Amino acid sequence: MEEKIIYLSVHISPKGISEVHGGRTVVFVSKPDIQGIKLAIGSGAERPVLQVVFGFILAAVGACGLIPLWSGNMTLFRYEIGFVFFGLLGVWLIWETLRKHTFLLVSTRADKRKLFFKGAVEPKQLEEFLRTAETKFGYVISSNLRVS
Repeated sequence: MEEKIIYLSVHISPKGISEVHGGRTVVFVSKPDIQGIKLAIGSGAERPVLQVVFGFILAAVGACGLIPLWSGNMTLFRYEIGFVFFGLLGVWLIWETLRKHTFLLVSTRADKRKLFFKGAVEPKQLEEFLRTAETKFGYVISSNLRVS
């Protein structure tokens, strides 16, 4: 069995770093591909600007569905409810973009990936987890955050 350390949803092993939910790996970055790792707090979106833009578009579509409902026009009720659903989806996208999460920002040559710590982050446990990843597996994790 492979030796690894786990804190909340982030798993670190000699092979790489992964984010796991419900026993399934949703993100994996192999160690040879990693160019840098940084502990950060920020948006939960991989592409925040794009997500906010789509969120506002969907919220605007939802507002267009509310206008006929407020005016009492019920002839296209099913479509208006559909528009409202898209509006709620847009508001949720905006909310998820603005909500702050703690994550590891892993840089590779091709991309940057966010591996999220899902759950209540305890600063002391997080600090110990990162220290163990550095000493046991040789990862270098930078941080401008004050963890403790």
